[in-house]
Amino acid sequence: MDTRRLQYLYGLSPMGSMRAVADVLGTTTSSVSQQIAQLGRTPESG
Repeated sequence: MDTRRLQYLYGLSPMGSMRAVADVLGTTTSSVSQQIAQLGRTPESG
């Protein structure tokens, strides 16, 4: 599993918005949204 996706998701809860997560992590809101959506489509290996 991509740890970056988990980092985005983890940051979303206390920050309350994808924009805040994107600003802190130095990426775009679109990237955060896409990565979080991908979490729901990626089967967990293990």
